[in-house]
Amino acid sequence: MQIWACTDGPNQQWTLETGPTITVPPPPPPSPTTNQYIHSTGNAAKCLTAASNTDGAAVEIEDCVSGGSASQSWTIPESEPTLQIFGDMCLDVTGGAAADGTPLQIWTCTEGDTNQFWSISESMIRWEASCLDLTDGSATDGNVMQIWVCTGGPNQEWTLTTGPAALV
Repeated sequence: MQIWACTDGPNQQWTLETGPTITVPPPPPPSPTTNQYIHSTGNAAKCLTAASNTDGAAVEIEDCVSGGSASQSWTIPESEPTLQIFGDMCLDVTGGAAADGTPLQIWTCTEGDTNQFWSISESMIRWEASCLDLTDGSATDGNVMQIWVCTGGPNQEWTLTTGPAALV
């Protein structure tokens, strides 16, 4: 086939005919990214850790557990803007307070709960105008995570790695 100036000649006349309908099946649903370990970029030996699997449990930085740990294995669903752990728990901003220094907790995942809506971009984990923040930049075990206005500092840079299947 070539493109040529229109002359209305027989080689430029086309007809459309009805043919069979082609049905394309829908794509499969997106699969979640599972067994993700979230590390402070400055210290790959430390992992974002849920203190327990109950509502209100603190989110801390801890040594990564060799061989995997359910308390450090996060799921990032492609269909939802949440960070999930223990199957039905989500990373949650306590009380939905947007103030710098608000601690993070684990809470039962609730559809539409904006306290649990996160995005990951440019090594930062964002909630509204704030970022997941390593409190005081300290990687000391038990340091509770907080939100803080995004500054791009090393205490707000995170690396995700795929780990072994979590021990449930």
